[in-house]
Amino acid sequence: MLTEKHALRPELTSTRARDVLLALTGPQLFVQFTRDLGWSSEELAAWITPAVLEQMVGVSPGGALRPARAGPAVDLKPRPRAGQGEPVATT
Repeated sequence: MLTEKHALRPELTSTRARDVLLALTGPQLFVQFTRDLGWSSEELAAWITPAVLEQMVGVSPGGALRPARAGPAVDLKPRPRAGQGEPVATT
């Protein structure tokens, strides 16, 4: 498991990490890149691997841990969905 080697980025909850991982490695992305855009499985894997490491644990493509970001932290808390919590404005 990825978190056995590196801790998740501090601002990333385990639920949000699951969501990011699904977005980057889910079947929809695979089909879109390989079937629709013509990427090979190897090309996609070569792109996804560093993207997952960067987004999940802050490891740069060279393998070093990325230094903590300066400035305000990014709000990665889930937002309420329509019908859950705060009302959603419609136009």
